[in-house]
Amino acid sequence: MRRQFLALPAAMLGLLLASCAPSSVLLVVDLVSDYAPGAEVFEIRVSLPDDGGELPPIAVDRATDLAGGVQIAALEELAPNGARRVEVTLVDARGVVVRTEPMIVRNDVDRVATFLITRDCGGVECPGDGSPSATRCLGQRCVEPGCLTGAEPECPSPECAVDADCPSPNPCVAARCVGGTCVDQAAAGVCNDNEFCDPDRGCAPAPVVLEAPGCDPAPYVEQAACEGDCGLRVRSVSASHTHTCAVDSNGGVWCWGPNDRGGLGTGDTFGRLRPAPVALPPAQSVHVGTDFTCARLETGEAWCWGDGSNGALGLGDLSSRLVPAGPVPGGPWTALSAEYEIVCGIDAAGALYCWGKNDEGDLGQGTAGGPVPTPQRVGAATWTDVAVGMGHVCGVQSDGTLHCWGRNTDGQLGQPEGAAGQERSPRAVGSETDWIRVASSQSSSCAIRADLGLWCWGESNFASLGFGGPDGTLYEPQLRPDGMDWFAVGVSVFHGCGVRGIDAWCWGRAIEGQLGISQDDPQPTPIQVLPGEPWRAVEVGRFNSFFVRMDGAVFGSGANCGRLGNGELPGATSFVELTR
Repeated sequence: MRRQFLALPAAMLGLLLASCAPSSVLLVVDLVSDYAPGAEVFEIRVSLPDDGGELPPIAVDRATDLAGGVQIAALEELAPNGARRVEVTLVDARGVVVRTEPMIVRNDVDRVATFLITRDCGGVECPGDGSPSATRCLGQRCVEPGCLTGAEPECPSPECAVDADCPSPNPCVAARCVGGTCVDQAAAGVCNDNEFCDPDRGCAPAPVVLEAPGCDPAPYVEQAACEGDCGLRVRSVSASHTHTCAVDSNGGVWCWGPNDRGGLGTGDTFGRLRPAPVALPPAQSVHVGTDFTCARLETGEAWCWGDGSNGALGLGDLSSRLVPAGPVPGGPWTALSAEYEIVCGIDAAGALYCWGKNDEGDLGQGTAGGPVPTPQRVGAATWTDVAVGMGHVCGVQSDGTLHCWGRNTDGQLGQPEGAAGQERSPRAVGSETDWIRVASSQSSSCAIRADLGLWCWGESNFASLGFGGPDGTLYEPQLRPDGMDWFAVGVSVFHGCGVRGIDAWCWGRAIEGQLGISQDDPQPTPIQVLPGEPWRAVEVGRFNSFFVRMDGAVFGSGANCGRLGNGELPGATSFVELTR
């Protein structure tokens, strides 16, 4: 291996020194990787968790030859303890961890440990179907933790002996054989200066780290501006505090905004300032949570992607996916709702299932605890609507009754004052039997009854419930005093919006422009926005708002950082149309 030497300290922390041992050993750590330096990886970290030590981070730029191999640590005077755990972490431009790989290194003598961290491991789950102790991914294979890139008995038979044994997936890749495993290396001179070589996609636009007031620096792919008819007509739109997605009139799924954990489904972690297509069969709806997304296909299947660490992808594990994966067990699904780290869905028989984070009894199973990565049925009733909030869920049963469960610290479950701070199973809200739809947020909810009256309850921050009075807590649903004919409603932590008749209305916090205006003081009662146009749907993110016009056109306003999909980072204080 042709090794490039990076700037490194000569030894680890004092607690790693062999102060009492009769002798010491040297451990050299090398890294080989097909992640693009200066595009996907900007920093390397090396740590010895069992010894409590961590090296200073190592900066990476485009000149760093990760595919050729780099020396990332030279640890002197280590106590020869027979086996030592070493971890190597790759970090992107925003400081977000791309991959962390552990290895058990035998260092009773001087040794070189080579980490092979490839992009292909992002979709490989170990131990997989083979040996249960093969918990480490090497290339596309699950191997024993002690496998040192082909140098130890725990490694499987090598897949290659020379470079010619490795096929190149596309013209920009020169595949190499490293330690018995094929590694894809960017071929010199193939891609333009403003591109990088992605083994899956070929020459792809190189991300540029962008920043604006209120936005964390993050890498975004530069997208060519649309020519011709650039309007996007949608079936539905979904927004969270991390990113935004929509389904167009033909069933195509599009996502945009920051992409720290792969929530855009584009196969990478680079943000998009304009809608980017997601490779999926035609979909009916899309549902966005914290760094993850689920789509309900026209077939009724649910496919999810992004951050899976809380089980929200519903695929039976806590792994993340950069591209859509599925189907989620169960279905066919007639409705889905996703928010934060939870997803709930109603199947064709009306049964309600939830999965994901369960810290507050959010999943309605009567218990609270760790993540639940597969759909779990909520009771025996049948349901017509469900809305996931942060730490709580509300839904409408087939008999028209309204039920909520999960966290109740701010009255968000609609129970009388003094009720328990947590309900782990569905609990009826009042005794009415004519509820038709519900929307939930972090600490409040709103619902519409059959007479199209709008009722809200929970904690009001910045007049987020729109009742006109001072902020406070409404423990039980209260009818909004601004008339009937509410067709749709969306609520967030600090503001809300709705469609009344065919008109668009918003209330609450306004400083980020989420109401289509910019003012420091919140708007205590609903104001009409986008007058003169007929509207059919609304969606609110944490600091932005979207309305869907009758013809499917989407208009958004508020905080941005790419979430508005208008090709810019700064926010908007008036509604702008979403374009491709």
